[in-house]
Amino acid sequence: MNFRDGYLVAGQPLGALPQDVTLTADDTTIILSQQTALIRLYSDSTTAANRTFLLPPGWIIGQDLTICFMSTGSTTAQLQDSGNVALSAAWTPLVNDTLRLMWNGTVWVEISRSDN
Repeated sequence: MNFRDGYLVAGQPLGALPQDVTLTADDTTIILSQQTALIRLYSDSTTAANRTFLLPPGWIIGQDLTICFMSTGSTTAQLQDSGNVALSAAWTPLVNDTLRLMWNGTVWVEISRSDN
């Protein structure tokens, strides 16, 4: 939904919804709904290069997306600075690390990251 241009989706809740994603293979493309603003990310691998993931285009210009890595232990994943993602460097999170992105119409631009 986008309140800036009045676009609402009938039958959908107002506000953003979290989405749980578990990476079980390399090069997984995450599917986003129009309401997804938070991805709670899980991985089953301790090798980041074996659990890289990709993001699809955003729904609207200015869409915010926060990714929080929720897996415990030594599991990890990796989002590369390539394609439709513009990061300061590849993101290789551990438990509770967070990445915030914004869709600019062409790429997901890194706003901030937190190593927790």
